Amino acid sequence: MNEEELRDCFAMFALAGYVMRGDIPHKDIAYRAYNLADIALQARKSKEKEVFEEDVGIAAVKRTRKSK
Repeated sequence: MNEEELRDCFAMFALAGYVMRGDIPHKDIAYRAYNLADIALQARKSKEKEVFEEDVGIAAVKRTRKSK
């Protein structure tokens, strides 16, 4: 995945979040989604410079329901 595709992916998730919130005017949603995507890419680039051993890997969270 190249950087442009990654930017689109970040924007897609931001757009979904903004739409679900429902409090942002429709004309501003795409602009804000791509702005947030650009911020995420910048954070990712700065993070690449400082990769620590504990930051590498896959994490999972498992939720269980309490039985009655």
